Amino acid sequence: EDEELIAQTLKAVLRRAGHAVEHAPDGAAAWERIQNKLTELDLLIFDINMPGLDGIELARRVRAARTFAGRILVISGRLSATEKDQLSQIRVDATLAKPFTMDQFRSTVNALGT
Repeated sequence: EDEELIAQTLKAVLRRAGHAVEHAPDGAAAWERIQNKLTELDLLIFDINMPGLDGIELARRVRAARTFAGRILVISGRLSATEKDQLSQIRVDATLAKPFTMDQFRSTVNALGT
């Protein structure tokens, strides 16, 4: 998530639920941080619209690496039919449309079993 207030809120919610959290301000930074740790991670949350590397390409790289056994949650203010189709082909586990409540966020994360 590149919007700082949203990122801080989501991190706090996840930490309160007992998750270890890492944050990257854009897709390229996220890929740099996670590409060598994919076996250690159980949930990745991406925004579709990120500077540097968008969420679709980031999810594509994660799945192509074949070492990530966790879940992918994509959040977005808007998803076109083409983007929805791409996310389905990449096997993204869930999407959450912005704006969402923290209850909706927690519920979606819990439903992913992480």
